Amino acid sequence: MVPVRQDKKPQELRQLAKAAKDGKVVQRILGIALILDGRGRSEAASLVGLDPQSLARAVQHYNADGIAGLKDRTSPGRPPKLTDEQSAELKRMILAGPEDRDNGCPEYKVRHIVDLVKDKWGICISPETVRTRLHAMNLVPLVCRPRHHEADPVAQAAFKEKFPEVLAKIKSDHPEAMHSEVWVQDESRVGQKGKIGRRWAEKGSNPTTLVQGGSNQSGCSEPSVPNATSAPLSSLRR
Repeated sequence: MVPVRQDKKPQELRQLAKAAKDGKVVQRILGIALILDGRGRSEAASLVGLDPQSLARAVQHYNADGIAGLKDRTSPGRPPKLTDEQSAELKRMILAGPEDRDNGCPEYKVRHIVDLVKDKWGICISPETVRTRLHAMNLVPLVCRPRHHEADPVAQAAFKEKFPEVLAKIKSDHPEAMHSEVWVQDESRVGQKGKIGRRWAEKGSNPTTLVQGGSNQSGCSEPSVPNATSAPLSSLRR
């Protein structure tokens, strides 16, 4: 039978047990305190709700590391199949997406990523492992916002910059109006082929996907906003 270290008295251990927040640690401390009081190992284990073998292991850890040794140890678990460098490369490939993403190639799904890892590094991993790794990379499946194929970011920025001036002019031209209303039509929805999908992207990001459509395909003429911008509205589609 392994003797218990004697550097702390039973009363000191009970005071430490009161301050401990982990119930298992409290059981082990009180069990060791009972042993120091002269109780038998089996009796002490029964009084604190432990089996004798668990209390014996607690005594060994206490002798080696003191109170700190009574805390549960975290198992390191099985080492990951992908190295840190491989995980970084995989994340870059997933964010880049398929080469023909804008030409109708489907987005990466978990099964595609399983095949990608196998083809790239010859490593076989399960879909569950892939999901775990993706979430560890801060990647989540997000719904993509549609982006019109004729969208012009420069024209969009110019429109936004000049729009307050347009509203101010309309207000000055119509002093009798009590309030103004702004009506917006999303032209990219006219004749647009639906393309709502999910893409693995970083949490909090706002991924977009290219869509083909608009008033030219539906045969509608392009409406205009007087004095709003010199650029056609087709270039302002999102």
